[in-house]
Amino acid sequence: YAPLSDMHYEAWAGQLDLAPKTIDQMKKDVRALLDHFPLLTEITHQAVKGWLDQQTAKAVSPSSRKRIVSFARNYWRYLQSINVVPSDSQPFAGLGGNGKGKRNRSAATGTWLPFSAPEVVKLWKEARKIEDESLADLIMLGAYSGARIEELCSLKLGDVAKTSFKIVDAKTAAGVREVPIHSKLRKLVKRLT
Repeated sequence: YAPLSDMHYEAWAGQLDLAPKTIDQMKKDVRALLDHFPLLTEITHQAVKGWLDQQTAKAVSPSSRKRIVSFARNYWRYLQSINVVPSDSQPFAGLGGNGKGKRNRSAATGTWLPFSAPEVVKLWKEARKIEDESLADLIMLGAYSGARIEELCSLKLGDVAKTSFKIVDAKTAAGVREVPIHSKLRKLVKRLT
């Protein structure tokens, strides 16, 4: 008898005490793992490594890989805490990667270097290719507005007018502003509103 990997998924998800957005991402990442490995006995270090390598081949970034491993490890620790898997079992050890992707920090300033225009187009195409329409929409909005993803995600319907939208939840006070809607964004903004 091999227990199902998702037998305690709902109980684990129910005890998470984090921001709703974080919980949703955790549940999504862990669900992907459990869908791939229906039995707990299938979740071994080597098997998980192979699965993560497949994810990387599908354009999953190093930071996303690190996040997935972190959330999967959280689920595994929960299973250990209720004595479902051995406490010395560590199928996710050393699999998160170093979190470093192709983008680097500027040696001079220590800040993140911006994506070049061709990189933005490539990212948008990859989001469309993997059918992540929300990500593709965010990339498009960011590219034509200059707004940060966090600013765009915090927009409310009341912040959007016919020709502009207001950024009211910015990183700094100077970031609170009104942004004109670029002609390339009109159809997208209309669909989203």
